[in-house]
Amino acid sequence: MANDTRKLDPVGLSSLPTIEDPSGFWIFGSKSEGDGTLTSGKYLFDKLAEYARNLQLERRIALTMENKEMRMFIGEEMTIYKIDTLNVSSLSIDVESFSKPDNQILNKKVEKGSLVKFSIEYQTTDPTAYLFIYAKAKLEEV
Repeated sequence: MANDTRKLDPVGLSSLPTIEDPSGFWIFGSKSEGDGTLTSGKYLFDKLAEYARNLQLERRIALTMENKEMRMFIGEEMTIYKIDTLNVSSLSIDVESFSKPDNQILNKKVEKGSLVKFSIEYQTTDPTAYLFIYAKAKLEEV
């Protein structure tokens, strides 16, 4: 059998028809490995909804603290994993205290519907401090 070396006609992505029902379709992708090789694979589109249910969403919360204590309502389950601070010498969340809050790595789970109390001590005489909270939340089914 002869090798068919005819050039394929490319299909423009913008000219592809919209898929109304993704059942049975596949997603294809490739990634570069550390040794420079390319690995390719496919994923059944039907499983994407299952994958999305397990997806963790990132949350970023910036707080300006003009008092030494602040309460915040959290409406979804999340895990605070890091807090960056400015003008803070100590920080406590509920009952957990941290003596070095800058770039502190945490694993503080917050239940859905919780009232979280942040308490600080100022580092300088400036009466304003800042917290930048990094958290992960789970996608909820509606």
